[in-house]
Amino acid sequence: MVKHTPGTSIGLNTPESTLTNERNTTVFEREDGIKAGVVQIAARGVNRCIVMSKEGEILKRGEIFGKIRWGSQADLVIPRNCEILVREGEQVHAGSTIIAKLLK
Repeated sequence: MVKHTPGTSIGLNTPESTLTNERNTTVFEREDGIKAGVVQIAARGVNRCIVMSKEGEILKRGEIFGKIRWGSQADLVIPRNCEILVREGEQVHAGSTIIAKLLK
């Protein structure tokens, strides 16, 4: 699922920004039904989220599905039964850093 939500452009340091700023929500579903998602939230002054995938499109692991500009925020939504493989503050790279591993 891919959904674009137009919105305001307030600073990301305010709690309401995650609900009111422009954002793209992308939900990925594996063949076994397990889902994960990314919410890309535009920062003040950036106000630009770019969707590069279409609903129903099949993506390969590591494939780029969208972009956000400059100091924006990306929230990762993953199943509870995942082991987190990165630490807070660690730099991650789109398409190459493995952030979490699904546990059985």
